[in-house]
Order: sequence, then C-alpha cells, then structure tokens
Amino acid sequence: MNVGNSDAMPERMLFDYEPTDHPRLIRLTVTNLNLSPDGIESYPDRSSGEAGSLAARTVFAVEGVEALRLEGGEALVTLAEDAIAEMVMAEVIEAVRDLFL
Repeated sequence: MNVGNSDAMPERMLFDYEPTDHPRLIRLTVTNLNLSPDGIESYPDRSSGEAGSLAARTVFAVEGVEALRLEGGEALVTLAEDAIAEMVMAEVIEAVRDLFL
C-alpha cells in the first residue's frame, strides 16, 4: 500500500509497506526520511522500544506493534498475534507522518 503526503511539502514523504515471508513481519519503507539517523536500531519487545529513540517510541505507541527494527528509511515491524496488519500499519504511518511533519 502506498500512501503519500501533501504536494505542498518541501520534500515529499512516501510510505509503502509490504508483507515479508514471515506472516507477522511487515516492511515499511519511507522515502525521503531517515528513521534512524544514529544507525540501526533494534527493539525485540515493547519495553525496549518504549525506552528507545523518538521514532521507536512513536511506533510502539501504536497498539499491535510487538517488535521493531529501524535502518535508514526502512522499518521492520513485527505485529502482535491478533493484530490486523492494515489497521496497525495505517496507524504507524499516521504516527510517523505526524512526528516528522
């Protein structure tokens, strides 16, 4: 699913997510945004993510996110067993967009 922001933005952020071979792992790609400027970030659970970077805390604020890995403009989001991917990812995209706009 590809979601963009307003054309009025100086640099257009484009969000795209897709499933991976693992049914609960979703790859989110954000064009024109570095989610982890200090390097790769890995959060194996909610408690580590809630103590992580601002981007990680923002993603973990979304119900249904279980684990997270950030690298450049990419996030690997592990969903909770009962999470509905489309709903969780829509909330993740909205939260990240709001953080960086």
